[in-house]
Amino acid sequence: MGIEEVVVTIAPDGSVSVATSGFTGLACTSATAALESLMGNEVLDRTLTDEAYVSGDVGTQQDVGHSGESGNW
Repeated sequence: MGIEEVVVTIAPDGSVSVATSGFTGLACTSATAALESLMGNEVLDRTLTDEAYVSGDVGTQQDVGHSGESGNW
C-alpha cells in the first residue's frame, strides 16, 4: 500500500480545499470526515476520480470547500 495523504489548502479568502491521494476506493471520504465536521459539514463541492470506484491500491482524490464564514474550526 502506498502513502495516504490529505492536503489542506486555505485560500486568502478563507475558502478551504482538501485533496487526498493514496486511498483505496472511497476511503478518502472517511479520511476527511473529521475535517468536514470541524468545518461545520459545509461541503460546497466534492469531486471523486475514477479511482475512487476501484478496489485495491489506487489513488483517489476528494476536493471539498468551505466558505470560511462560520470561523468555528
